[in-house]
Amino acid sequence: MLGFGAAIERGDGQAAVAYFTPSLAAQAATTSPLAMLGISTSPVRYHFTITSSTATAGTVKLIDYFQRGHISNRLRLVKLSSGWRIAAITRI
Repeated sequence: MLGFGAAIERGDGQAAVAYFTPSLAAQAATTSPLAMLGISTSPVRYHFTITSSTATAGTVKLIDYFQRGHISNRLRLVKLSSGWRIAAITRI
């Protein structure tokens, strides 16, 4: 999650997509990772909390902070042979 959050903070969509499952990465081909999070500019900072986890799946609450407010998303993660990947993004 640190790498994903840092990529979003830098506005580096290509690096952010590397943390997606193949199916979510395919969606990012037509929509930027920032837009998938409901944001149009890079946040000034971010915070994440692991809200549930098992050996193969987990849920994370990601909060992106801006000069005037914040946006929260729930990220569903799955463990693949390539490591932990983001499988779904839901705005909360």
